[in-house]
Amino acid sequence: MRRAMGWKSIIKRLVFGYRGTSEAYIAKLRKLGAIIGDDVTIHVPQSTTIDITAPWLLSIGNHVNITGPATILTHDYSWSVIKGMTGEILGNERPVSIGDNVFIGWGATLLAGSCVPNNVII
Repeated sequence: MRRAMGWKSIIKRLVFGYRGTSEAYIAKLRKLGAIIGDDVTIHVPQSTTIDITAPWLLSIGNHVNITGPATILTHDYSWSVIKGMTGEILGNERPVSIGDNVFIGWGATLLAGSCVPNNVII
């Protein structure tokens, strides 16, 4: 018997896409243009958010573990502070690079422009 989805589940699927397993989520990110190495695991993919605004700016090395809830962003709107002077809202896109043998733990947030070297625990 199939369970009915609540409105929160429907919204999450529409906004973030389905992330049933680590493998499915990684496959989706690769399809969108992210470079992801071998032996990468996203534990609890349902609570991990990886920015798909500019996925080609994301590079994840080999032997990486990400546990949720974690957030990885390749864009932000920090430049929106200019809005007060010019009226424009400007976005910012920068690459995020995660090296080999990295563990990204509970609650970590990597902002646009982050570069995590090899053998690091966050």
